[in-house]
Amino acid sequence: MFLNRFKMIFHERKAENMAVRIKDIARKANVSEATVSLALNNNPLVNEETAKTIKRIAREMGYTPNPYARRLVLKKSNTLGVVVPDIENVFYASFVHYLNLCCRETNYSLSIFISGNRPEREEKIAEDLIAMQAEGVIYIPVNVPNKNMDQVQKLQAAGIPVICATTAFGTLPSVMCDLENGMFLLVSHMLQKGYRKIAYISGPRNVYALDLRERGLRSALQSFQIESGKVPLFFMEAVTYQCACNAAEQILEKYRGKINGIICVNDIMALGVINTLKQHNIRIPEEIAVAGFDDSIFSVTSPVPITTVRQNVSEIAEKSLQKLLSLIDTGEAQQTLLKEIIPVELITRASTE
Repeated sequence: MFLNRFKMIFHERKAENMAVRIKDIARKANVSEATVSLALNNNPLVNEETAKTIKRIAREMGYTPNPYARRLVLKKSNTLGVVVPDIENVFYASFVHYLNLCCRETNYSLSIFISGNRPEREEKIAEDLIAMQAEGVIYIPVNVPNKNMDQVQKLQAAGIPVICATTAFGTLPSVMCDLENGMFLLVSHMLQKGYRKIAYISGPRNVYALDLRERGLRSALQSFQIESGKVPLFFMEAVTYQCACNAAEQILEKYRGKINGIICVNDIMALGVINTLKQHNIRIPEEIAVAGFDDSIFSVTSPVPITTVRQNVSEIAEKSLQKLLSLIDTGEAQQTLLKEIIPVELITRASTE
């Protein structure tokens, strides 16, 4: 008996939740589906009395128009896509947050796609974006060596404008911070403070944003007449907390007592280094100073606040959206739109002071 009652409730709720279709209204009004569609869209071709009857029946039946389906018919989805490697990375999460806030000031909604740092996943995402008829895409490529442009070319072939954000990729228009100068400022600060025996922790090579940071490191070393070959470089498989902990253990095993500073390519790695050093009872910065990059929430919540480089994430998001909307409006990438570099700021905190 209970099972029968459950089935009855289930079917009642299912019936209540079933969307009323245009064909249902047409059947009840005894007109064609085309006439219903025209009437609901206030087309003057439909007789006034007939239109009133159709709208009354639609209201009585609880008909709700599907704006997404309607936009698809018009070949406009009013939807933008953003592709990010990893939403657990606080930098990317902040970017998506600010981008979504910016989108609220427009007529566009934002769909978020996460590649999981896998190039093959990006190609499936491109297919999904095409299927949903996205009107534009803001793209952050994976943090692994990858020069495959297939996913971007698929989008462009479908007439979907693409902007690269936080880094650069191929010939795409891009908005990013001055990463090379940021690392130059950070390393120069460390050297000026007397931390001249440094180690450097990064992710994989041949990733544009990381390569720019390394270029800034080498420029700073050269300006202080320090041979780059004397600086231990650790290129980890990912720019994560655990990879930084592993690198810190290697540094302590090989170079303890021989270095007095560690520079990381982001704040989450710097936090991993700080926690590892504290586990070994190493005082920061008295014995080893630590610096990060991005000025994320980790730089201020760390047990020792982290000296870092501030990337203005909200400005990157705002300008990326402006650039994308300009491409959507004009239909082509103007030369002035191709690349935009946003200045960075050195932020000093207790980890080096």
